[in-house]
Amino acid sequence: MTIRTKTVLDDLVEGVREDMASARGRLPIGELRSRTADMPETQDFGAGIRRPAQDASGGGGRIQVIAEIKRVSPSQGAISEEANPAEVALRYAEGGAAA
Repeated sequence: MTIRTKTVLDDLVEGVREDMASARGRLPIGELRSRTADMPETQDFGAGIRRPAQDASGGGGRIQVIAEIKRVSPSQGAISEEANPAEVALRYAEGGAAA
């Protein structure tokens, strides 16, 4: 018999499931859809990492960067809890992040 101990990832998944269940109870899906109807389309992640890399002159060779917005780390705690994800994403994109 194998005994499996709980990992940090297990705790994260459990927490997200609890958060999602709680959120579903607070905001019906129809209301969520109406609130997000006028939002801009999301960036296609797959296309972002597949497009050919270009440097400033239009040639190849530029490294593609995938940027992550992370306010809290499961192992390190708070990083930047007050950060606005939309503003951070815009700055990352303006800085050249591919996805």
